[in-house]
Amino acid sequence: MKRRNFIKLSLFSSLFLFTNANANTKKDNTGYKELIVPALNTGILKDGIRHFDMQVKENNHVFFDGYITKTYGINTSYLGETIKLINDDEVSIDYTNNLDETITMHGHGMHVPAIQDGTAHQRIYPKTSWSSRFKVNQKACTNWYHSHQMGETAKQVYKGLAGLIIVEDDEIKKLSLPNNYGIDDIPLVLQDRFFDNNAQLYYNPGMRDIMMGYNGNIFITNGVVNPYKDVEAKEIRFRILN
Repeated sequence: MKRRNFIKLSLFSSLFLFTNANANTKKDNTGYKELIVPALNTGILKDGIRHFDMQVKENNHVFFDGYITKTYGINTSYLGETIKLINDDEVSIDYTNNLDETITMHGHGMHVPAIQDGTAHQRIYPKTSWSSRFKVNQKACTNWYHSHQMGETAKQVYKGLAGLIIVEDDEIKKLSLPNNYGIDDIPLVLQDRFFDNNAQLYYNPGMRDIMMGYNGNIFITNGVVNPYKDVEAKEIRFRILN
């Protein structure tokens, strides 16, 4: 008897009031695709500081077979690598903006000085870099990072400028939680998006959308439509970013 279990992650879509059948696109994507797990970036230790090289670029990503979608990504085609930090480490998260527009990169949930927080006052202009340098000083948790440019945050995140930050400490290492990243410790970035008839991300909220929420009609997980993940029949840990 196989101790394997297919988990259809697309079942999360039942939490929302839209399905792929309602899509205002020409695409037929009824089949399942293997879940993409963002690469885990543990940085490079140099002179006592752990450095993370994060390249922000325009990319091509395939959401639908036969279509290429223009996206933004951080070291990937869409979304960003997962950054893993250890409590008490000195780190430098170095962002290089290869786009033609200004961004910022904010560590959402990170306990850092304001000058290292990456919000609207720390702009990263096109073709320049910015580093968030700090000592990790918080308990184990799952946070996320994203662009926080004034007036452009939603649109830039919509295109893909977001990723996870995992913080670990000595306490969590003593627990029996699954901790094999991508195998039994799996990140799930849940998003809803509109696409036009050319499979390009469509971001055009009206005033009501801005007030009430801009809810797309295609549900995606880690940049995949209709994903599945083949896992062992055991305890599985999901880190969910909604």
